[in-house]
Amino acid sequence: MNKKGITLVEIVISVALISVVMLFLFRLLTDMQYERDHASYAKSNQQVRASIMEHIQNDFQNLGLQSVTLSEDKKSILFAFQNSVSKTLNLTEHSLTYADEETWEMKKDNDDTKIDIGNVEVKKYFPDPSCNDLSSTGNCSTYASYHIIIPVVTGLNTNVIDDIELFYIGLASKMS
Repeated sequence: MNKKGITLVEIVISVALISVVMLFLFRLLTDMQYERDHASYAKSNQQVRASIMEHIQNDFQNLGLQSVTLSEDKKSILFAFQNSVSKTLNLTEHSLTYADEETWEMKKDNDDTKIDIGNVEVKKYFPDPSCNDLSSTGNCSTYASYHIIIPVVTGLNTNVIDDIELFYIGLASKMS
């Protein structure tokens, strides 16, 4: 006998499959909306990041970096240069101020992007243990380096989007 019609089980399965497909489509549309809304911010953030790094790197080269010191609260980084010149990079969750002259705002139209101050790092590498910084006067004839990491995160998670990283490599005995 040929029964025509739809059973209740077939309807439940169809509704479940349609629900799963709709859930994926909704998530896709939400992600696309987020990307569209934040595309201009991301471009602006990259420009700010490049400007910050260029300005500080120029000082490293032009003024002769001697040492880098991270404060205990990780809210400021002191750069000591040749000829007793020093400049400070001050950090807040949403801005950087370099040498009390220039301030860069990381928070534009996007409320969920911030600087993760608790994870700011200054790493230094000196092959000769007698050398503490680039101005050491001992037998520091090897190359040494500084690596400064300022994490920039978005949202409630630790999704790193655009860290600000600065590098410097110098010959310690040549820097004094």
